[in-house]
Amino acid sequence: MSLQMAEMVPAQWLSTSDLVATRRKTRRYPPIFNISEVTLWRWVKRGYFPEPRYIGGKAFWSLQEVTEFIDASPTRRVSA
Repeated sequence: MSLQMAEMVPAQWLSTSDLVATRRKTRRYPPIFNISEVTLWRWVKRGYFPEPRYIGGKAFWSLQEVTEFIDASPTRRVSA
């Protein structure tokens, strides 16, 4: 692990279960996106979503990169 990553606060990193619906049964908060895990990885593969960093064999995304992705994404509104 690089020195820069070791200095980051854990709250600055989001796991797959923080972002999308996974098999995780107990959650403190709902996932950020209403998509499946497969869709998330498809987005990463196609370059729509930032590449994760791997820490201890698990994928994590920078909170800053996810926030930038959300800010840059067009908003979709469904009218009733």
